[in-house]
Amino acid sequence: MKLFTKIISVLLALVIFCAPISAAEGEAYNDSACPRIYVHGFMAHRIISDKEDESSPDIFPPSMNDIFSKVKDSVPALAAAYVNGGIEGFGDEACNVANDLMSQVYLDENCEVKDSSGVYFEYPAASSITKNSKLEFKYDWRLDPIDIAAQLNDFIDYVLDCSGAKKVNLSAHSLGGVIVVTYVSIYGTEKVQGACFNAAAVFGESYTGDLMSGKMQFNGKAFDYFLTYLADSTEYQYLVKAIIDAADAAGVFDLTAAALNALLDKVNYQVSTQVMMPMFCRWLTIWAMIPDDDIDESMDYVFNDLLKDKEHTALQSKVERFNTLVRDHKKETLIKLNEDAHMYVISRYGYTSAPVTPSYAQLSDGTVDTRASSFGATTALYRTTLSEDHIKSVAPEYISPDKTVDASTCMFPDRTWFIRAFKHDALPYSLEKFIDMLLEQEEQATVDTFEQYPRFLVYEAIDDQILPDNNYPKELTVIERVIKIVVELFKLISSLFKKIA
Repeated sequence: MKLFTKIISVLLALVIFCAPISAAEGEAYNDSACPRIYVHGFMAHRIISDKEDESSPDIFPPSMNDIFSKVKDSVPALAAAYVNGGIEGFGDEACNVANDLMSQVYLDENCEVKDSSGVYFEYPAASSITKNSKLEFKYDWRLDPIDIAAQLNDFIDYVLDCSGAKKVNLSAHSLGGVIVVTYVSIYGTEKVQGACFNAAAVFGESYTGDLMSGKMQFNGKAFDYFLTYLADSTEYQYLVKAIIDAADAAGVFDLTAAALNALLDKVNYQVSTQVMMPMFCRWLTIWAMIPDDDIDESMDYVFNDLLKDKEHTALQSKVERFNTLVRDHKKETLIKLNEDAHMYVISRYGYTSAPVTPSYAQLSDGTVDTRASSFGATTALYRTTLSEDHIKSVAPEYISPDKTVDASTCMFPDRTWFIRAFKHDALPYSLEKFIDMLLEQEEQATVDTFEQYPRFLVYEAIDDQILPDNNYPKELTVIERVIKIVVELFKLISSLFKKIA
């Protein structure tokens, strides 16, 4: 009994002695923790009529009811315009309809908001912010990235002051990547512990460069590819894809593209000058997402063609300011960030690009080219593979299982992950969990750090899982596809009967 008492006493003494040590270790861990700020992408937040009043009505995006109502009300005017002025008359009236729908989000000739509209963003209460907080930075995505970066800097200062942390982690999606690079270009890396670029548009989008250079074009294959992208991972994907394949085989998409291109030849300049110019050309974030190789051509097209007879000094000055402060130094900025902070890049692939320009076949996540979001990967065109000679010239670990991506040419190949079959706008829990895990690392992690997260991954949308991409290809046999189509067809018929009943 005495021996037992002595053992208990020793154990209690050890507990009492170790408690301060554990507490000290806990404090050390908390000291190394820092708040996480999410910087979302283009159109991620709604534009409301009064940015100071959260309850004020939305002005963007317009609701489907507003769009259908406006189009319905405009049918008589559109018909009359076509009768009296042909295609050109119809084009003018169609531009008027588009302007009526979108004019509330247009900026003035100085690229400034002309009313009280904007994105509502109220800072969280100071008492609610800790070193482990996960926070969201909201911004008006129409504005100059340099001005948005200044707002981000103010928010970071507020978060650091409230939390007592010395640095923050930044998680950037899509246009958010441009904002973070702009922030680092101007304010440096002193306040950044880590940064994760997720499907980021830092190096632009090919279709944005095309559109801003006047290269709009329709293609039958582009419709096929893009509709397949939209159908992927949906409830009736195999049934829808079968219908798409049938339409493509029947030449429906080629005929549609030909008709649209014929129409475009007659109204392209009208659409560019009357709609694209007042809306997109004054959104400086659009200019920031033009690829570096296309910026000179885009500036020439807009300023010397679309705006040749109009005042554009303020717009051109701001575009040139961004080019000088940010665009011309992007690579140096990223290298500096990589040296001073933890750096992570997540790129997505497996889909086509937007179906309205010659760049439709670029491998992408449906929005941002994979080569751009990965900061330099070499990729095959959609539905093709890298050449055998190219594959043989690269170490096997850099080639994706489907032979469409070569990671060796990335700026940061050891800290760049690729996720196949992952759409651009998808921001599921599994991805948030992955990003959080990366940013929580005390040391820089690489593609070799986690067994469950190697360089090449695949997204399983049904179960919301990000898995190692080691089972490619997963091609279904003809019989398996037919079975899935029949099952989905019966499911659709059953749901329709239930609605009728």
